[in-house]
Formats: sequence, structure tokens, C-alpha cells
Amino acid sequence: MNISDLCEIYSTNNPHQAEVIKDALQSEGIQAQITGANLWAAVGDLPAAAIAMKIMVHAPDKVQARQIALQYDGLNAKNTGPDWTCATCKETNAASFEVCWKCQSEHQPA
Repeated sequence: MNISDLCEIYSTNNPHQAEVIKDALQSEGIQAQITGANLWAAVGDLPAAAIAMKIMVHAPDKVQARQIALQYDGLNAKNTGPDWTCATCKETNAASFEVCWKCQSEHQPA
């Protein structure tokens, strides 16, 4: 993929989020590339928020690719909120986790 033929459709400072969106695009037959991921190695020297990874696609795929990325954001937004503490092992879990990462107990909302 030649970088000069690509346009940006999404930007994030989360490398996992970038990979998930790239995979979603590729599963729909859209070639995608992440730029800026190589800066993630500098996280010790730079604040993580300063490292933006951009998802790039060919211009003809831009509209469809943006829709897919926005759908991902919509699904991801449902999983935001405060972290929760597992009732079984007392471990703190991210709001997006439905199962405790440590003991695999299901989240039991209060």
C-alpha cells in the first residue's frame, strides 16, 4: 500500500483500538494501514496521549471505512463508564469488561 494514495479515516492513541478497527475494515474487504504505531515504542519518553495512530484507507473506500469505524465507536461507547470491582476476588476491572480479567466471574452490576 503506497502511503501517498491513502487518506485518514480514524485517529486514536490506543494501539489495540487501532488494530480492532483495522481488522474490522479488512473483514469487510477494505485494505487499511495504521500509521504512527512505531511511535508507541517511545511511550516511555512521550506521553501516551501524544501518540496518535491513524488508520488510512484508499480514497474510494473512505466513506464505507468511516461508517465501519463509527459503528465501532458506537459499540465501544456502550462499554464506557466507571471501572468496577469484582465481587468474587475484589479485582478492579475496566468498564468494558463483562467478565473479571483475574477470576473470570461475570460482572454483577449493583
